Amino acid sequence: MDNKREIREYYLNIREAFPENKVREASKYITDYFFSLKNINNAEKIMLYYSFKKEIRTWDMMQILLKQRKEVYFPITKPDKGKIKIGRIINPERDFVTGVFDIKEPGRETLIQPFELDIIVVPGIVFSKKGYRIGYGGGYYDRFLVGLPDNILTVGLTYSQLLVDKLPVRIYDKPVGIVLTERGIYYPGRD
Repeated sequence: MDNKREIREYYLNIREAFPENKVREASKYITDYFFSLKNINNAEKIMLYYSFKKEIRTWDMMQILLKQRKEVYFPITKPDKGKIKIGRIINPERDFVTGVFDIKEPGRETLIQPFELDIIVVPGIVFSKKGYRIGYGGGYYDRFLVGLPDNILTVGLTYSQLLVDKLPVRIYDKPVGIVLTERGIYYPGRD
């Protein structure tokens, strides 16, 4: 399969068939791997995504980061501009609202630029071992990640069944620095 749309649909169907206990278990292992990364200790500003459907859950990550007194941010999708803005979450019970795609997001923007973040956790339907991803097709994260300095760690979260050898890559695609699955940590730049 070389067509991104076909690949997206194929792997999305696989993911959506996963039972809820698989989602919970994989998310727990991935959360443990996330906090085993050396970069977490020194990071102050971390951007997560709010889990949607059968995506790897990030709620526990958020709770732990908040307890560690880290600054935790989430994307705010601006469909009229095709862009992602950033909002900080301090109180999860109060700060989230339902966004345009029925995904929870911060109720208001924060005056922070993407290059000020230390770690960005990136969603995707399928990832390659080279760190490339296919998302939902809106291009929001592609635009968001382009031009970020190399000192910002980008981390993709996916299931081991959705980590493949190769994906079609376009000129504007940017790989993530680390991919986490329930079976381990992958460093795409280290072949």
